[in-house]
Amino acid sequence: MNRKILFLIILGLLLGCKGEVGQKCQKGDRCKDNYSYCNDTGVCERCGYLNQPCCPTSGCFSDNQKCESGVCIECGKEGQPCCSGEEPCGSQGMNYCNAGVCERCGTTGEVCCPGENPCFLPEYDVCKAGICESCGGYNDPCCAGSLCREGYNCMPDNSCVSCGGWDENACLVGTSCQSWLAPIDGVCGSPFKANPGTDADLCLSAKIEDTSYGKDWCYWHAAYFKQDLSLCDQILWGDARDKCSQNENPEDYYIWTTFN
Repeated sequence: MNRKILFLIILGLLLGCKGEVGQKCQKGDRCKDNYSYCNDTGVCERCGYLNQPCCPTSGCFSDNQKCESGVCIECGKEGQPCCSGEEPCGSQGMNYCNAGVCERCGTTGEVCCPGENPCFLPEYDVCKAGICESCGGYNDPCCAGSLCREGYNCMPDNSCVSCGGWDENACLVGTSCQSWLAPIDGVCGSPFKANPGTDADLCLSAKIEDTSYGKDWCYWHAAYFKQDLSLCDQILWGDARDKCSQNENPEDYYIWTTFN
């Protein structure tokens, strides 16, 4: 073959090798795209994306992928392999790396997550014996910081008990006493008994319901302890209004709930 023709053929091949995906390349050379490589057949091939070969230098394209057995696979979610780096199972804190696999953690009934925040909602869950348990509610353990939800107090034995109701301790968080009740020496009770001079307009803010926290009971207490029986006319519940008008002590009565 004419040497000049051979030279032109070789020059054409070299000029045609631009390193684009699908074009020819010299093994060991870099292809134009960082996420492509020169494969064993001398062609630039895509790499680094999901289910594609790992790139020789840059590995895998996404932080949510890892190179395993020469292929980029998903990682970091529940049931998937742990990713590399400081957050192998993501930054949301609801999964942790256990024996190379991401498992759920941090919600009620699940194992505690490692780190400073073992449970995802510290105002509702507390880490106890390695498990996140409900906290802050009735008969629950106290949450972090010896706190309970509104309507409950944290006791010395680290349990939450109801507060703010009749003859209950005043709540330490939120509203101290329910409805029209007031804290008296730390216990919720009738403000009219503690101070007969309390304005009966306090009852206007009470709800109209047949309970010891309702508007009827408020007016009955106001009428009895202020000795102003005209306030009995504000009571809607007939039996309570009659007993109020007879100047009977409301503390001698209570609601007994029955079911038909």
